[in-house]
Amino acid sequence: MQWTDWPKDVLQTLRTGVVIPASPLALDKNRNYDPRRQRALARYYMDAGSGGIAIGVHTTQFEIRDVGLYQPVLETVAGAMAAYQASLIGDGLPRIALLSLIILAGCAGGAAYGALAAIFKIRFRVDEIISTVMLNYIILFGLSYLLLEGPWGEPGSVYQQTPKISDLARLPRLLDRSRLHLGFPLALLAAVGLHLLLKRMTLGLEIRAFGANPTAALFKGIKPDRMVLIVFLISGAVAGLAGVSETFGIHHRLRPDISIGFGYTGIIVAMLGGLRPLGVVGAAIFFGGLVNASVKMQIATDRKST
Repeated sequence: MQWTDWPKDVLQTLRTGVVIPASPLALDKNRNYDPRRQRALARYYMDAGSGGIAIGVHTTQFEIRDVGLYQPVLETVAGAMAAYQASLIGDGLPRIALLSLIILAGCAGGAAYGALAAIFKIRFRVDEIISTVMLNYIILFGLSYLLLEGPWGEPGSVYQQTPKISDLARLPRLLDRSRLHLGFPLALLAAVGLHLLLKRMTLGLEIRAFGANPTAALFKGIKPDRMVLIVFLISGAVAGLAGVSETFGIHHRLRPDISIGFGYTGIIVAMLGGLRPLGVVGAAIFFGGLVNASVKMQIATDRKST
């Protein structure tokens, strides 16, 4: 295999997609909220309950790294960790300033962790599947240490979780008696932004050209290492935004399981959306409607799906 082969594999499906996660309101047969059912439900589909986004700008083969240990999206966890630390540092700031700091820190944390895989790929030619699966272990065990032995753990709790975050640090809800919060419009803005980047900007044209034919792009002066790093940074930043949405919009505390299953769901929704940022928004709504409706039917009828 020539060295010009791997950029095509990594970048040819830059438009892998958008996953907009959500958590339906779990009710038991008596119409009472049941947290055990809530934990069992998928937390990564768009509905009126919550929002968030993870844009996968890697190839479908690279998405394997999203389904490594416990199937986490590693940049999502990294973004959530960075955002949580930012919430501690910025405690006492006005709400707008605090939320801005949290969102920026989450995106930066996800981008930084995603850049590690890009550096391993560029500098040492380490396959991204290998490096990112191993990074899954590092990020999760690092988070577990901070929650069990480090300063983040909830005092007196046997669970791996932080204390509840302050009300000022939570993403504001957009509708009363709903879980729809600020993460939803942020998700849509990210999808529109990626669409404009790919379709209307010079950088997007370079990325698409390089993904379609890296050899031709190389003759035009497009640097492969630069393209790979940019793609990984974009992917990590938006995945970090998803971590912010899940942590500060849904759970209101940091836990290791905030992104379980994102990888599998992302592949399905991305394919249904035609590997286009705007297309997968509609696919996420449709897919989320099917899943949440099936859950509601099971709860209403007290019947299992199997």
